[in-house]
Amino acid sequence: MGKAATGANACAQRVNFTTYRSYRGVTFGERTKHNGMFSFFPCKVYSEDSAGFARPTIQMPTISDKMGRSIKSTPCNDINDISEYWNEMVKQVTETCSLGVFAEMPPERRPG
Repeated sequence: MGKAATGANACAQRVNFTTYRSYRGVTFGERTKHNGMFSFFPCKVYSEDSAGFARPTIQMPTISDKMGRSIKSTPCNDINDISEYWNEMVKQVTETCSLGVFAEMPPERRPG
């Protein structure tokens, strides 16, 4: 039996990908070409006393919060199906957050 992998090599040795995929997001400016949909991230307005926020919870039968960052797939028949999922996701995210499309890093905070 071989020696157990440790550190940065541990994951590399366990995963043997033979194909790769690249996903391209849709910018806010390109939304008219994609049924009004665009890539976003949940955000809140920054202020000096901002303390961060919890990730919005999405409750939909086709989306699970149990999968973390693993590969997911939602079956869709056409752009209208995708738009329905996207619109529902936007509705739920905007209950507690705004939709971010660009952000600058806030100033670094030092303890004390």
